[in-house]
Amino acid sequence: MTFEINPEMHGQDLRVSCLADWLEFQAFKGMMAFTEADLADYISDSDWQRILEPKYIGGEWNDNRIGDRQDKSREAAGRVLNILAQRKNLLEGKYPFELRRGRLALKQGEGKVYLWYLFVSLVHGLGLRGIPAPAIEFERAVTVGLCDLGLPALTVGTSAQNYDFGSRIQDITCKFPHLVETLDDVVRSRHLNDGGIDTFASFPCAMDTRHGHWAFIGQSTVGKSDDWSRKIHEVKPNFWHQVFGQRIEPIAFFATPHHIQDDYLNALFQDHRRCLLDRIRLTLWTSQPPPSFQAYETALHAVIML
Repeated sequence: MTFEINPEMHGQDLRVSCLADWLEFQAFKGMMAFTEADLADYISDSDWQRILEPKYIGGEWNDNRIGDRQDKSREAAGRVLNILAQRKNLLEGKYPFELRRGRLALKQGEGKVYLWYLFVSLVHGLGLRGIPAPAIEFERAVTVGLCDLGLPALTVGTSAQNYDFGSRIQDITCKFPHLVETLDDVVRSRHLNDGGIDTFASFPCAMDTRHGHWAFIGQSTVGKSDDWSRKIHEVKPNFWHQVFGQRIEPIAFFATPHHIQDDYLNALFQDHRRCLLDRIRLTLWTSQPPPSFQAYETALHAVIML
């Protein structure tokens, strides 16, 4: 399959982060990745200056639209390189790329956890088929990442074995016996499936069924950012507060395999007040790449970039 670089692959809010992924994809495939100057020229030739302007202003992000076509292209390329630098600084030894003479290169045998999350973003964005479904694999990986962090978690979304909501609640109370379900007292749709969450986590407290427990409820998506303002609110803390007899204080989170660039991350947190788990945080928490790593690696090696 043949593909051209597409800054819209992860959605309009993640264009700069998406271009950083494309540079990493070039390096992963052993290609001569763009230098900053090469990228600036590509942006100019593709007439992407406007769509790569900062979408959010305020705080530390300024509405700077001065300069000619080439200035704007260089500025956009610089923002992409800053994204790569941030990944390296935050992930340190878990980041599998390095700059060599101004070009990104893959460090062989390193950073497989990060690569897996990058692969999920790419295989979903490119629509590759014949491999484990990235949405399901990602749901499971979020649960594993939380468990690796030391927070017991359970997958209850589409990748879960039971598809009846009552069965999902039974799975949760079986894993966390300190939770008391009061489902019969909760007003809900008769067609309710997963209650708007893909992951449920809590700290075990044996048989302590008193009020005031923590719970963490999350929605995961591999989709574009364009739909996140709706999807992020599928998690309903008040509903889950009632499901367990008003004994828990649910903390909502939203997970994505993409790297949420800083301006959009701040806007999401400001507007929606959800904890945000992106590629950076999940890579830091996850100890081993999931078994689908090889399948994704092979599929992406077969992709031809124009």
